[in-house]
Amino acid sequence: MFWVLASSVMPPQCPRRALPAAALLPNARVREVDRALRKAPVALDWLEREWVGPAMR
Repeated sequence: MFWVLASSVMPPQCPRRALPAAALLPNARVREVDRALRKAPVALDWLEREWVGPAMR
């Protein structure tokens, strides 16, 4: 297993600890959102329509 010192990828206010590198990889939902944002003609429009708009209702 590959380990990464979390402080190397986390903000300075976070405690230092070693985490398995897999814990830092994006999960399936993150990859899905990333693909949708990259595919959208205007990423902010997609974000507003799919996330912000529904959250404000």
